[in-house]
Amino acid sequence: MNKVRKIFLFLAVAALFTGCFKKVSNKTDYILKPRVQQSQGDVVAPLSDLQCYAYDADTALWTVASYEDALAGVISSRTSSDKQTVPYAVGEPEQMDSIGTVLKMSLDGPRFMIVAIDTKDRLYAYTGQTLAPNLLALYVSLTFRPFQEKSNYIENGWKFFNDFYVAPTVLNCYVEPQIQSEEGGEPQTPTGKITVYAFLADTTAWQITSYDDARGHIITSKNNPTQQRTQYDFMASEQSDAELTGLYGMEVSSSDASVTLLIVAVDTDDRLYAYSQQSIDDMKGAPVYFPPVVFRPWQTGIRLTEEEGGWRVVDDYYASESPEPANNR
Repeated sequence: MNKVRKIFLFLAVAALFTGCFKKVSNKTDYILKPRVQQSQGDVVAPLSDLQCYAYDADTALWTVASYEDALAGVISSRTSSDKQTVPYAVGEPEQMDSIGTVLKMSLDGPRFMIVAIDTKDRLYAYTGQTLAPNLLALYVSLTFRPFQEKSNYIENGWKFFNDFYVAPTVLNCYVEPQIQSEEGGEPQTPTGKITVYAFLADTTAWQITSYDDARGHIITSKNNPTQQRTQYDFMASEQSDAELTGLYGMEVSSSDASVTLLIVAVDTDDRLYAYSQQSIDDMKGAPVYFPPVVFRPWQTGIRLTEEEGGWRVVDDYYASESPEPANNR
């Protein structure tokens, strides 16, 4: 019995020493998957115009002073005038079958400061990254959002910066929906429900494919039908002021001096919708009054009217190839 106990004691001590002398490695392949969302509601797409660096530094003590420094691979001390101008590692592009193009860095240490630069949109971000021992690879996703109207913000542990951000100008814009109830009749202010909204978009690239999409605030890419935007940029509301009776107003905001809008108006009573591309040349100018949009529910057998005042009215009830009804009202 004593012999058996000695054997177990020996094995336990051997296991303990084996654990004590097990090799610990801090070598890790850091793999960054860059993405971009150009507009709110857009799909998140791969980002090719990206650079990234790693530094043997703590973000509590080090920061990125400017976009120019980020681009040059320079970080600055928070407590002195010291700078680091040579990164520990530089991201190298690599193609991975299941992911696409990534940036890869070989790191060896417990923690690093990671800096990433979206060179197309002139944005940069950084984060502190702790690496667990014996971690062979770490996959990290990073999404830049150029539409963010902020000079800096934090998302998923990353600090994002836009040194070129300019506060948007807000301009009041008005749309006048009208209903012509019978042929030759005078267009009137609608008494039914009308919805008016706008996207920052161009009709050469985006379209509305159905009444249901128009009512659901969905536009679809003409080049890629699987790509949709489901969040409008501006929603109009019916005005209550006497001098604005019959108008639907919205506050259009942009940091650009001029903008292009895809404006949509939906007549939910008659299941009609209209769209128009309108340009604002001076965001700091006077309020903008767009041409009226006229719905004609009496006009049967026509799916798509000719453009009038920049507007085209669509009736999905009628098929495009035939005057026969396409579905039941």
